[in-house]
Amino acid sequence: MLLLHLGRVSVLGLVTVLGQSSSEFLESSSTTSSPQNTTNPLGRNLEGEDAGAATTTTTTTTLRQFEIFGEPVDGIIKAGKAHKLFAIVDFDRTLSRYTNTFGKKGKATHEVIQLDGATKEQMKADAIHYHQIEVDPAKTREEKTPSMVEWYGKSSALFAQAHITKDKVRQDCDDAAIQLRDGVPEFFKKCNDLDIPVIVMSAGLGAVVAAVLEKEVPGAKYEVVSNFFAWSDEGIVTGYTDPLIHPFNKRWDGVPKDIREKLMLNEKTHALVVGDSTGDAGMVQGSDFEQYKIGFMNSRYDERTEKYNKLFDTVLLGGGTCGVGFGPINDIMERIEKGEDATPHKEPECSKSSGVENSVFFFVLCLLSL
Repeated sequence: MLLLHLGRVSVLGLVTVLGQSSSEFLESSSTTSSPQNTTNPLGRNLEGEDAGAATTTTTTTTLRQFEIFGEPVDGIIKAGKAHKLFAIVDFDRTLSRYTNTFGKKGKATHEVIQLDGATKEQMKADAIHYHQIEVDPAKTREEKTPSMVEWYGKSSALFAQAHITKDKVRQDCDDAAIQLRDGVPEFFKKCNDLDIPVIVMSAGLGAVVAAVLEKEVPGAKYEVVSNFFAWSDEGIVTGYTDPLIHPFNKRWDGVPKDIREKLMLNEKTHALVVGDSTGDAGMVQGSDFEQYKIGFMNSRYDERTEKYNKLFDTVLLGGGTCGVGFGPINDIMERIEKGEDATPHKEPECSKSSGVENSVFFFVLCLLSL
């Protein structure tokens, strides 16, 4: 099945790739670009626990299944119509672009604050050590967690040593030019109009997340759960506020109690979970909410497809300049708004021709747009 977003034009089509497995189709429809530097001051590229690939893959956008318009999403649409739905969404590589409009790797929030000299070098040294622990396949999440806490604690201390001012944070955020995926402003507007609270949960820097959203989606309502800076009376960073949010504790109990209680008072029963890393799939773990999980798989498709298919209800290929935006998610919101039943989405006229013809035709268009 194929979904392509070319600029502001969305072309939705059901495409059947005859005689190919999903992995074969991904391989046949992808191209590989030259290696890029993917590290940030923490040494992470925020792609999840198996990050650190040497290459970045650009591909057409594929839906694992067309479930996003079918029966499995039925509960989410009904809950949305009954005002019992909320959304919890990751920021880096989910709301923000994995690849920007210039074909470069998009910035993550940890890359925004510019550090100098010894502080920057120590950040890199810590990253080399702790990143190996983060991606170690022989260790469990529970075994990795103490090291992640230690790593982020050291990062907090290093930011405190850098004597960063509020003016510098504002300036670096203004200069960062983090780009959001197509359809993100519409997503926030639709959620606000439909009484769907939005929680943005990020293991990145909360100050950067807040600054970008304030600039790109002014007037939108949302809660940001992230690593915010603590400040001295003189306006100097003294580290992170507690609790620390790292890749392996993005769980429901990490959401502040007042936000959780507000959702319970409003009788929310269903959660729309959207992220790009394997850890994001568990953002409401430990709660009793019914969930529908959508995952952006941004790179290393052949290695990650099986794992993402197990963790998410729908997987969207979000890498490259042709990476999918929030169009499929906004389609759900539109159907809630219109009061439509959660029946399979009607095949549009543009997809009535052969699936193979569609996949080839739109893949060529996508390549030409690079």
